[in-house]
Amino acid sequence: MKKYKLIKKDTIQHSGSILYRIQCIKQFGSVHEGELGGYIEKESNLGHEDGAWVSGDAQVYGNAQVYGNAQVYGNASVCEEIHLMYGRTSEDLRDNQNVHETLKNSLNIVSRDKLTVILYKRVNKISDGKYASLHDDKFVYEDSQIARAIDYTRDMVSCSNGLHCSTPNYWDEGDTLIEVSVQIEDIICVQAGKVRCKKLLVLGEVPE
Repeated sequence: MKKYKLIKKDTIQHSGSILYRIQCIKQFGSVHEGELGGYIEKESNLGHEDGAWVSGDAQVYGNAQVYGNAQVYGNASVCEEIHLMYGRTSEDLRDNQNVHETLKNSLNIVSRDKLTVILYKRVNKISDGKYASLHDDKFVYEDSQIARAIDYTRDMVSCSNGLHCSTPNYWDEGDTLIEVSVQIEDIICVQAGKVRCKKLLVLGEVPE
């Protein structure tokens, strides 16, 4: 059952798209029936299940998705392929303007030192401490070694050139899960539930 509706007479334009004010039509959590929310471009931007909500003058558009218990408020702007499932944000999440906030809300991951983040990827094991990429078996990851993308693009598209890593349960291919460390400055984008980066340090195989 739907929990909100789009108000067709209350719109704004952003980057050539029309965004509609939302209104709650069924009370959930702390959001009451009749309460006005922020602006979204289409219903695929905001899930009808759980407690996800967009409030204030926040804007969600493009291929962005807010679902689970994520909360977007204030003057935040969320776009492209960003998927927010956790937490609350009032930060501008366009074009990686706040990588830490996007990691926290998209992947439920926090960087302790603000410089690096621990992530995971699945690979095919060649031998102890050596693994082959799922997409290029000639590209090898080795324990305690830095792997560098041979070529990478700087756009904000998740499935583009670079090294990809995410949370342990994101992957459904490969025979081995490895833990990696990524420097925040090497992150190209955080999109569609995963990180694309320029290089990473292989920490080792994760027992399963």
